[in-house]
Amino acid sequence: MIGTLDELLVVSDIDNTLLNAVEGLPEVNRATIQLFSSLGGRFTVATGRTLESVRRYLGDVAISAPVIALGGAVIYDFAKEQYIQNITLNKEAALAALREVQQNFPGVGIEVMTADGAVNVVQANEFTHMHTVQERLIYLLCPLADIRQGTRFCLPGRRNKCVQLPLGLLKQNIRTSISFRRTTCISKLCRRGLRRETR
Repeated sequence: MIGTLDELLVVSDIDNTLLNAVEGLPEVNRATIQLFSSLGGRFTVATGRTLESVRRYLGDVAISAPVIALGGAVIYDFAKEQYIQNITLNKEAALAALREVQQNFPGVGIEVMTADGAVNVVQANEFTHMHTVQERLIYLLCPLADIRQGTRFCLPGRRNKCVQLPLGLLKQNIRTSISFRRTTCISKLCRRGLRRETR
């Protein structure tokens, strides 16, 4: 039996849970979180969004535990302004996989998130445009050759939904979301044996 709220931690998703398409963060959600926190409860979020996006939409919400962002690749303590976990892909292996994607799927949009939180749009399309506009992301247009060490990648696809790419990395909590109109090159990418690097 729970004695007090300070024994509870609530972890919520953001999209279609805390936020909705019409209001953003509804006032009833904001008030509920504030009340829960004022009574001693701890609250945080787990999301595929970037830290920048979490801060933009939930900056005034009482987040009292580290945030899980980028699908688990980042765990960040906003109170201390420090990373607890920041996992990235090996740069050379990730770039090789992305070059193969570019060759096999020339119309796919490519966004690369680096360990410092920067968002780079390597190859734009209607879905990268929609994603950056909807999340109001600050990003750089950047060719693959200019991407810095510590790379995560996402290829937004149809309706901005991503299919998880089974690179064996998901077991290691690495952000590797990818969408295609077709998935014929996934088996080639799976054989790449990408390794992780932890910052």
